[in-house]
Amino acid sequence: AKDWGGLKGINILDQVDLYLLNVPIVKYFEETSKRLGSLGYRVYGAPYDFRRILEPQYLHTFVPKLEKLIEEAGGHTILMSHSLGGPVTSYFLNQQSKQWKKTHIDRFIGVSAPMGGATEALTACLTGMTEGIPVSKAFMRSIEKRYAGILWMINEPVTWRHLPVINGSGSEDIPEFLGYAGQSQMADLWNTYIRSIWKKTVRDPGVDIYLVHGSDVKTLFSLEYPQTGIHDYNFNKPREIYEHEGDGTVPGVS
Repeated sequence: AKDWGGLKGINILDQVDLYLLNVPIVKYFEETSKRLGSLGYRVYGAPYDFRRILEPQYLHTFVPKLEKLIEEAGGHTILMSHSLGGPVTSYFLNQQSKQWKKTHIDRFIGVSAPMGGATEALTACLTGMTEGIPVSKAFMRSIEKRYAGILWMINEPVTWRHLPVINGSGSEDIPEFLGYAGQSQMADLWNTYIRSIWKKTVRDPGVDIYLVHGSDVKTLFSLEYPQTGIHDYNFNKPREIYEHEGDGTVPGVS
């Protein structure tokens, strides 16, 4: 990952190189890391590739790298993460022994973390989300379905088991609808590998946890796809059902 242990990989997500100038396009943790540094904290970055984080070899390499970084930092570390970084950090902590966490971890702070998944991720896989980019949803879906991070953010099986996430059904029907949408490989991954990853994510990580998130913002909660045949649905035009308990992306239940 870019600048492992340093801040370049988390401060700026994207930039344009113009001759000798590096022009940032998307800033990320830059203001936060500067502020923490001004308060006397030593700040380290542990970036990961959102597109590959669920790949077994990538994930199993990331865990010991982060473990080593924390040990080399010394003292008791405060882990801070954003969005999918919340589940990733929880997964990481659940791979560590109680003694290791007692020795090295102070607390875990998750900012806007979908600890129970988010319906927007399911929308990205079934329909596609353009995020304001002037392209079709189908085009975006063809790209987004390749991003492992999005799969990890789909509604967590236990949290959403009895909630009407898709056509009035709970999370148990998600792989079925993925199959109807022509995403059979994704459905197989959900039924096997992703379920096992979530089980290792939602367990109590055994450290003090602080979850920081917005509230009272219109947030996508569930989807209703028009049925056109026995197993045929129009995945291009879902009826989106919102709630006001979330932060705009992550529903309050998560």
